Amino acid sequence: LEPLADWAGIEFINQKVVDIDIDKKLIFLENHLDNPISYDALSLDIGSTSRGFYETSGAMQHTIATRPIADLVRKLEEESDRLRADPQPVHVVVVGGGAA
Repeated sequence: LEPLADWAGIEFINQKVVDIDIDKKLIFLENHLDNPISYDALSLDIGSTSRGFYETSGAMQHTIATRPIADLVRKLEEESDRLRADPQPVHVVVVGGGAA
């Protein structure tokens, strides 16, 4: 994933997530508990299926699923178009591996 992150111009952090504060929008990493990462959007990509995804409040509205892969590029382009139409700073967080 690091080469993909470099290509996209984003920072790649390979650390274990130990806590997520959804109210304050902070992610705590195992080796950096005193320096959490803030986010505007959070992606939890933990495998091909995520138990509880459909029952988790807000998951459908605030995430871009990586499956099916055929829809991923279209969804990313749609979100990119939306952000270009209303430019503002955002923080996007990806948690997981693979297509994430």
